[in-house]
Amino acid sequence: MVETTGFKRQPSGCDHCPPESANNVIISEDGTSRTNQIITNVQINVDEESHAASGHSYVPLYQQKEDHPLRLIFAGEYFDEFVKIHGCWRFKQRDIRHLLVGGLSAHFKNPQAATTHAL
Repeated sequence: MVETTGFKRQPSGCDHCPPESANNVIISEDGTSRTNQIITNVQINVDEESHAASGHSYVPLYQQKEDHPLRLIFAGEYFDEFVKIHGCWRFKQRDIRHLLVGGLSAHFKNPQAATTHAL
């Protein structure tokens, strides 16, 4: 099990809703951004001796809104580092790299700012 408590995002990466652009995300009436990210092709390499691990995965981010059909708006990769503390694995770092960025106009109030700083 990996716990995310205390996880600090590194400047080189971001989540699809990083703290610095959280106010830029368009929130729908249901209180969500109407997105779904799916983590795929997860590979984790564990070094029990050093209590460390590294991981790699792909992340497509989908969005569906009333006026927008279901569509892929972002595709990227996660490069993770984990550390084992008191028998529990925790994130140490997550680097998020974007491969493809689609139409973000229904996700961000200012898409240009989001792609310049966050993605």
